Amino acid sequence: MSTPLKRLTNRLNSKKSTGARTSAGRRTVSRNATRHGMLTNSVLLPGESEERFSQMSANFDNELAPQSETEQALVDMMTTARWRQMRLWGIERAAINQEMLDQLAKTSLLDAASQSSVDLPTRAALAFRSLADNSRSLDLINRYETANSRLFFRAMQRLTALREAPETELEPETPTPAPSENAAPATPENKDFETKPNADFSQSNQNDKLLKNQWKSDPPGTPEPPQPPSHLNPSTPKGDPY
Repeated sequence: MSTPLKRLTNRLNSKKSTGARTSAGRRTVSRNATRHGMLTNSVLLPGESEERFSQMSANFDNELAPQSETEQALVDMMTTARWRQMRLWGIERAAINQEMLDQLAKTSLLDAASQSSVDLPTRAALAFRSLADNSRSLDLINRYETANSRLFFRAMQRLTALREAPETELEPETPTPAPSENAAPATPENKDFETKPNADFSQSNQNDKLLKNQWKSDPPGTPEPPQPPSHLNPSTPKGDPY
């Protein structure tokens, strides 16, 4: 969140600006004439001063010194919102003034003494009350003024936040190669799930087979090979310990 000191510093630094320094800023400045013409044709109504609008737009550009297309768009938004708000002020004045004239015409049949007893502030209050009671013009003017005010300050806050944000360069992401159709299936990385042969069990079975083959090939009368203890032979039934 920006502090009053930061806002004051940014305002002072913008006044010391000598113009656009980056290539993007120079391109933006070079298109200022075209941009001003587009804004003038899009925003101004017949009878509004083109010279005054161009001067106001140039003042915003000099004060805020936009350096990119995004900053320039935010400045143009502020300029347009400011001009439309000033227009609404003029419309409100014209509406109240016209109502005062209409009321004066309605009371033209009154004597001069009665007309002179009503001062201008009272006539303005009566005109305002008439518009508020019989028309929605003042309500609409108030709503549009609020909308333009919010647009102006929202664009200004966005511009301030954009300039205060740290500039970070995004590292390019390394693309992941697509798997091949003929590629072997991936094996699990967890070694606990890998099946390994039991070397001791295989060696024990091989020794038993050698002993049996040797006993069969010996002449008759040769004693049988010694059997393992019963507690090591799972096929031998165990006796009741009790």
